[in-house]
Amino acid sequence: AIKDQFQDKSFLTHYKTHGMFILEIGTGSGYLCNYCQNACKANNIPYQAWMTDINTDAIQLSRQMTLNEGNGSPSDTLYLSLHEGLKQRHQFDIIIFNPPYVPTEDDELNRNDIY
Repeated sequence: AIKDQFQDKSFLTHYKTHGMFILEIGTGSGYLCNYCQNACKANNIPYQAWMTDINTDAIQLSRQMTLNEGNGSPSDTLYLSLHEGLKQRHQFDIIIFNPPYVPTEDDELNRNDIY
């Protein structure tokens, strides 16, 4: 759905003048947030982005990806649980929450009482 938003010209028009604040909670590799940053750059949209995670390995990986992509400084990747510490700073235009993968037993896949 993120890719669809960045292909929607009416969505993009507003942000060309106002800029975009992006937050990814549980960033892992940082791929999704970096995708948004690259899309902003490609559409001449000013942006600020933050990525948070409680896993120090994920922080290192997402910092490296951010630097490799040229999308900000390592300080934009923060060691935080969810969004603590950001509550009073900004309202965000895009919030990406990608919880960790949890293995599922095969028998759960066929149940119709799980939503």
